Amino acid sequence: MIATLSIPTLEDLPGPPAGRTGWPWTEAPPAISIRPRRADAWPRISIVTPSFNQGKFIEETIRSVLLQGYPNLEYIVMDGGSTDETVEIIRRYERWIDFWISEPDDGQSAAINAGLDRAGGAIGGWLNSDDLYRPGALASLAQLSLDQPNTIAWSGVTEDVDIDRAHLRFVRPRPGTARQFANWWIDAFIHQPGCLFDLETFRRIGGVNERLRVVMDGDLWLRMARVGTFACMDDVVAVARIYPDAISQNNDSGIAADVIAMAINAGIPDVATERLDTYAESIVRQRRREIFETMLGHLSRTELLGIVLRRAWAALVRRVPFIGRP
Repeated sequence: MIATLSIPTLEDLPGPPAGRTGWPWTEAPPAISIRPRRADAWPRISIVTPSFNQGKFIEETIRSVLLQGYPNLEYIVMDGGSTDETVEIIRRYERWIDFWISEPDDGQSAAINAGLDRAGGAIGGWLNSDDLYRPGALASLAQLSLDQPNTIAWSGVTEDVDIDRAHLRFVRPRPGTARQFANWWIDAFIHQPGCLFDLETFRRIGGVNERLRVVMDGDLWLRMARVGTFACMDDVVAVARIYPDAISQNNDSGIAADVIAMAINAGIPDVATERLDTYAESIVRQRRREIFETMLGHLSRTELLGIVLRRAWAALVRRVPFIGRP
């Protein structure tokens, strides 16, 4: 569905649910205090929110986009056919949303590509339906793009919070080469909610890899790093929720599989091998821990101490040469 977007104020939007306060519920965004330093108008920014059954969070996400006060914004919501209250929430805000749809899709990556394929902006990005922008985020990132015209992606700091938005940590962008991005998180990392990119470049390199389910952003940054550079800043621009039901949480096997596939696809097999070995070692450590915890539940402290001492003695005997008569 298509609407004609105007820039809403806090008073224009529906009232917040009971008990919700602060940004972006009852706190009005500050006026944009920065202006393009060149004669250019603000670049058009297209934001896509992919969603599926995120009725608990999506209203906060939508409001954080609409209340940016950014003068040249296109907002698209791609819902995968939610059966919770998501569609009802979207309808309450549809007059300020350029396009939205709710129908079954092939997952998050497919929804992102479909949304950005129809986007008309020069700059784009996606904001998942459990994350949100900080006030003034889009203006800050747009200004960075104008200040660094020879770059193709722009990132600020992202704040990680728990399910109730209690602070966990600040994550600063760590850009790198394609090889460094292949070794995701260890050598390079860009937190996706806090990053926008050049849409022409995005399309030229093939968009998001729809075969990846968790680290599709890392794969995108890797391919972007092969054709251009990132510009980063210290402003906090986004908030990412870290909680058990999030796609990227409690999914070590999915992350490992995506990172290994990403490195192989990029033609960097040695990084893939290193990550596979690291993941295999972590599985072994976890299995040992589980066995030890099981033993704790079935053996007395005396029995357990005896096992440990016998293992220690056996190791010592193997390492010390036998000294006897010639």
